[in-house]
Amino acid sequence: MRKTAVAFAVISAIFCAPVAALSPRTLARGALKKNNFHYAVARFSAIAQGSSDATLVAEYAYALALMGFTDLSLAQLDRALILDATNDEVLYYGSVLLAAMGLQDAAKELSRPPPAWLGEDPPAVEALKSERLAQLQASIMR
Repeated sequence: MRKTAVAFAVISAIFCAPVAALSPRTLARGALKKNNFHYAVARFSAIAQGSSDATLVAEYAYALALMGFTDLSLAQLDRALILDATNDEVLYYGSVLLAAMGLQDAAKELSRPPPAWLGEDPPAVEALKSERLAQLQASIMR
């Protein structure tokens, strides 16, 4: 009985070590690349709250945008820009979100190449509509 338990522990360690060694951020990024946005948002939410890592917060904003949570993604992007407005990855995610909102000129100003981990064909953010932005535009037009 004891040998079986030891053998099971050794086999488990061999086969589970690569998965266990992955960080939550790596798991979230992998989910994004596989278009598993629900899982990615859940992972990023857990690790981005209270973080001072501008890139991590911007990745969370991107994941939220991929899910269609415009206002939440803009709030996280704002947080990331406050943390580091010169970070190329933060600016890339900002340009993606602004382009999805139809703000092409602003998106061009922030435009940067995608981070290496996203690869050549990053998931595209669908057109975003912001309730808050619509309210502001309506109040200006009155």
